[in-house]
Amino acid sequence: MIFASDLDGTLIFSKKRFVDVPEDTEIILVEKKEQEEISYMTRRSIDILVNVDRMVTFIPATTRTLEQYKRIAIFQEEIVPEFAITSNGGKILVKGEIDKQWEDYITAGMEKLSVPAEDTFKKLSEFMDDSWVLSYRLADELFWVFIVNKENLPKDEMNSYIHWANENGWQVSIQGRKLYIVPEFINKWSALNYLNQRLACNIVISAGDSLLDYPLLKNSTRGYAPLNCELKTYLDNERLTIPNLTFTQSSGIMAGEEILKNLLEYLPYF
Repeated sequence: MIFASDLDGTLIFSKKRFVDVPEDTEIILVEKKEQEEISYMTRRSIDILVNVDRMVTFIPATTRTLEQYKRIAIFQEEIVPEFAITSNGGKILVKGEIDKQWEDYITAGMEKLSVPAEDTFKKLSEFMDDSWVLSYRLADELFWVFIVNKENLPKDEMNSYIHWANENGWQVSIQGRKLYIVPEFINKWSALNYLNQRLACNIVISAGDSLLDYPLLKNSTRGYAPLNCELKTYLDNERLTIPNLTFTQSSGIMAGEEILKNLLEYLPYF
């Protein structure tokens, strides 16, 4: 059995996501960038995940770049997964090393895109300005990440851009202050399916919170997602459902703990 999970907003959380946390909850720092404290988990979440990792194949599946993933201390020390998916499926780690076969597949796919990354940026720059774009970068030479002021984002122009991007093989996702522009063929499910050809697991349980997690959750045996996440808003707006997807009752960092508790209760059935 595989448990593949997104990280930010699903299992690990920033301080601003400490919502309705009970007084007896112990919160553990799991990521630092130089002297800055970045991400946290509850102690109960860590303890449950340690047990889950012993029972099933746990595969982190994150939109983070490889460098950002390696900052998360818990996955370098306390829990060291054999496999990890980073860059939204653009890179796969096997025992800490990049899978060369998958990297070659991604490189070939990028060369075949009808609209290259430079053109997606050029199109966006037609209405981009400093009032809503704070910074941007091309992550791992695969996809764009923009830090934005969401309140000033021009909705009509952005909706038109999203439509254009979808028609040209790219997907747009807005998660808090981050706007992602990602090739559709690069996704977490494709990377996980590639790994599963090696693992041959019949049951895949997944967790995620964003539109970029949609392929992963849609194709899994069972899925979990936090309450009030981007994915739920998308499904509600599009009047879509994902079979066997469960939303938590709690929000923020407690939703991550609830997902892992529900998973632990579900595992004995298999």
